[in-house]
Amino acid sequence: MKLGQAISLTAGLSAACIITGSIFKQPILKNLGELTGFGAISLGVIVKLNSVNADK
Repeated sequence: MKLGQAISLTAGLSAACIITGSIFKQPILKNLGELTGFGAISLGVIVKLNSVNADK
């Protein structure tokens, strides 16, 4: 699995956790989804910055 696919999978899992937590009124599940989403975003930014630096 490529890193880009892993980031997309993590973002999808995050969205699923947030939606499920909202529907079933589970704040822990919703918070877990938010944390996972922030992790996926930050990982994507780090990978993008590293690829830009590698191109220079």
